[in-house]
Amino acid sequence: YSWLVQCPAAPSSTRREERMSQLAGVVNEMLGRSIQSRRRHLSLSRQVVVPITPRMRIVEDDVSLTSLYDAWLAHCHAQGLDPDAAVARYRDHLGQIAKDADPQAASAERQQAFDGLCKDFSDDILAKFVHHKLKGEAEALWAFQRTIAVQLASSSMFNYAFAIGERTPQRLLFSTRTGQLVNSDVYPTYRSNGELEAPESVRFRLTRNMATLLSPIVVDGVVASSMAVTATAVAEHAEVLRPYLALVLRDDLVSWSNTKNPAQTCSDQEMRQQEKVLAERVASNTKLAIDRIQSAAPTSSRKNAAGKFDHRVDYTVHRLIEAAVQADNLSAMSPVWMPWF
Repeated sequence: YSWLVQCPAAPSSTRREERMSQLAGVVNEMLGRSIQSRRRHLSLSRQVVVPITPRMRIVEDDVSLTSLYDAWLAHCHAQGLDPDAAVARYRDHLGQIAKDADPQAASAERQQAFDGLCKDFSDDILAKFVHHKLKGEAEALWAFQRTIAVQLASSSMFNYAFAIGERTPQRLLFSTRTGQLVNSDVYPTYRSNGELEAPESVRFRLTRNMATLLSPIVVDGVVASSMAVTATAVAEHAEVLRPYLALVLRDDLVSWSNTKNPAQTCSDQEMRQQEKVLAERVASNTKLAIDRIQSAAPTSSRKNAAGKFDHRVDYTVHRLIEAAVQADNLSAMSPVWMPWF
């Protein structure tokens, strides 16, 4: 076994990731109880994180795992390009947009910068990288596509439900040997008021290169159906998940608030008021996460007055996928997110 020793800059992040790993274990148990999820081999892959001290931990380091950023580095090295040049170019272009510019004009400027990078960098960089790793074997490539699509679907639903953002290429690891997909630095994001909400227009990563690697058939078929089955399997046990989620979100919200506002001496009355506000926010965030899961689960469609169905049963899942691949949303992402890749 290989382990990596890490000393995080923020000691609280170690415990936050550990709590989310425990929550992923609970979700895996629920997926294991569903016939449809077992047929698709749905599960969340987790990195083993063992805290040693408040400022040191060891992380499971699978030598077969490769990050999306490694594929980008390999492409830039082969072409003789600076891997940071595209990020700097995108950042400079966005920096030229005036802060008081009209929202539509600013969106058009971002779209122009995004389109320029898409023209310079093809959408098959990741596909070529994986094809080279698998030595061009068609059967191995199909097995990899099928496995990583299922892994991507379950992790995407998990990220969407619990507002896990900042899915940069460095934080998505995959194995060409097993098709396993692992997310690193997994913890919820909050607004300034403590609401569980990722401030990003894209809820999970499904960029051009990832979509090309999987192919449209796999995205519309395997990924969409697996996301719907994941939501259904968890929604069926929502009342079991609720207390687990409340415990995890309470501790995580306390850790998050301590990083924003260091602990100060308070009176008993102020302490009771803070506990009351915390309990209300935890209950609200728990309900918000479960509502997202239940809304993503397929529902029966009814015919309208014209005799047509109102929507497809997995309407919410397909709406999420469309939002994840829409150019307007991708162009609004941070340069370090590398939306063109």
